[in-house]
Amino acid sequence: MAEEPHLTGTAGGGATAADGSGGTVIGDGRAATGPRVPRALLALVAGVLACALAMAVLLGAVLDGGRGTAGAVVDAVGRTGAAADTGTDRKPEPAPSSTRLPDLARDEIAKLAAAQTDALARKDLAAFLAPYAADRPELIAERTRLFGNLLKIPFTVAEYRLQSATPDAAQSAGNRRTSSVTVVFSHQVTGVDTAPIGETYHWTVTRAEPGAPLQITKADGGSDTGRGNSTYPAPWDSDELVVVQKPHVLLLAARRHQAKAATWAARAETAATRNLAAWKSPEKTPQRFLVYLTPDRASFEKVRGGDSVTTNAIGVCLSLPADPSVRTADTPDFAGSRIYVDSTSDDITDGAADDAVAIFRHEMGHAMVAPFQRRSSAAGAAPPLWVAEGFAGYLEWSDRSLDRWYVPPARELVRSGKFDGKLPTDAQIYAADAKTSASGYYFAMLAIRYIADKYGAAKAYEFVLAVYRAPQPEAVDAALKAVTGLDRTAFESKWAQYVKSKAG
Repeated sequence: MAEEPHLTGTAGGGATAADGSGGTVIGDGRAATGPRVPRALLALVAGVLACALAMAVLLGAVLDGGRGTAGAVVDAVGRTGAAADTGTDRKPEPAPSSTRLPDLARDEIAKLAAAQTDALARKDLAAFLAPYAADRPELIAERTRLFGNLLKIPFTVAEYRLQSATPDAAQSAGNRRTSSVTVVFSHQVTGVDTAPIGETYHWTVTRAEPGAPLQITKADGGSDTGRGNSTYPAPWDSDELVVVQKPHVLLLAARRHQAKAATWAARAETAATRNLAAWKSPEKTPQRFLVYLTPDRASFEKVRGGDSVTTNAIGVCLSLPADPSVRTADTPDFAGSRIYVDSTSDDITDGAADDAVAIFRHEMGHAMVAPFQRRSSAAGAAPPLWVAEGFAGYLEWSDRSLDRWYVPPARELVRSGKFDGKLPTDAQIYAADAKTSASGYYFAMLAIRYIADKYGAAKAYEFVLAVYRAPQPEAVDAALKAVTGLDRTAFESKWAQYVKSKAG
């Protein structure tokens, strides 16, 4: 309220301005120049005027169609009561609030993820889809397909867990609040994984206005590449699946290949049975394998991460890290493997049963030794390929006589005198040139086969597992000497003679 003029009484009953101007002050402090009027008369006149003005306001409210309110009338009368002052006693209207609405609460988003877990456990599709934006049909269709696929997989553990949530200012406007969310799908496939594996998804979570429920407007995959192994996409993130379960195999294929799935599963089971029978180590190895026949080559390339090596590959084994949140001291770094095979390759579509079995045996070989490997991105932290691919090739070729089976490029190299007698390098095995790569794979297989033939299969397994546990070059040489009694140079000399006798 503005301060009213300070009045000082003067002789003769008048009011004199405090600034000493000598003028008569009436209410608003303006100097009056007219004749003085007795106070009693002034009071009477003021009262009459106030009543008249109040009646006029009331009449105006009625004539205004009733739009006036009692509050407006009271306010008008209040101002009229000080008709002679400036009206500065009225409080100013409060300024509009500029307080920003709070961002989405982390615990509320965590509950959203937990609700997905609960819906999956209860097999409740409606509850699973409830938080997804209903006006986005592609999102709903994809989530519906995912839900159906997940129900077909035997999981020991299957739960969604919030990992991080970051307010997205770019997508937040007005009352709308949006966060970019990373969610982990922690899952353990029964009999396949030794511990839960974390697959990451990215969600866009939005609240349209205060009090509205959270809504997921986007859901896509993240990755944990680590040593080049990605948890996304998993087989269930792709086409609608058909699942065939065998004692040692969980075979997944696109719905369009349902008629072929049973045959593929039978051949994969044969491969698993033979590999497990050939295992000559007291160490525990996986007893069941998840095998996914990709619907096309593009899908196969996608799970390989688009790498430029092994461009002629038919199969690939991705060994996946354990979910860090549930790891213990006894949990292996790699808790499970996913075997992907290109269903369009000739060996799968048109080849004999033994051709498909050989491919499955090779990839299962990688899965069998994956639990013994340490996860690290440091140089020299992975086994040399002549050991890794050599062991897988050893299992692949176990049913094949080297007198009848051979690799033409390798034979040509030996017969031409260009074979240098050295163990193949990683660059040779994963060479872009198909002949160089084929020869590298074959020579690597012959290295492990030579150890098995000369020193026994158990010694070959002992060597391979030692290298997986300690893959540094000096450790590899030490493991080789421990098993064969030979240093690398002496071993290569004897192995080269073996190669010439088998490949020449």
